[in-house]
Amino acid sequence: MISKTYNNLVIRAVRPEDAEAISRVQNAAVRRIPEGSPTKDVAAWSGASSPASVRRNMVHGVVGFVAEIDGEIAGFAVLAGNVVRIVCVHPDHSGSGLGSALLAKVEQEAMRRGQHILRLSASPSAKPFYRSRGYNVVRENTRQLPLDECLPCVEMTKTIAS
Repeated sequence: MISKTYNNLVIRAVRPEDAEAISRVQNAAVRRIPEGSPTKDVAAWSGASSPASVRRNMVHGVVGFVAEIDGEIAGFAVLAGNVVRIVCVHPDHSGSGLGSALLAKVEQEAMRRGQHILRLSASPSAKPFYRSRGYNVVRENTRQLPLDECLPCVEMTKTIAS
């Protein structure tokens, strides 16, 4: 459900040439420091995306979608098997419904592929977004990053119908 009206919104499959724009969106989103998040956590998350890492992550069995507005990528989502790897929207479009539309597209694709339970590991600041869309908290955890950095995360699941 899109809460803002976009005249030229397209949600489509990721293409290799989208890597640079996807990286820009992700880095802009993680640099918007959520209230109460330690700065070191934001710095660790922001180092996670480069065009090369985006290309490497788009391997067999992984499907991604982008939300384009007037031909520019404003958000993206990635599904690997039954794992929602990421749903990310540029801060300029936060709260507009693009994240919900991308998540719905990922869920639709998971159902098409015969998945019945989706899993994800979200940042604590994203927990309300996923809870409001039917995801349940399994446990609070940490995510290991390179250089022995650990970030807090929330493991969640959702049962989807076919």
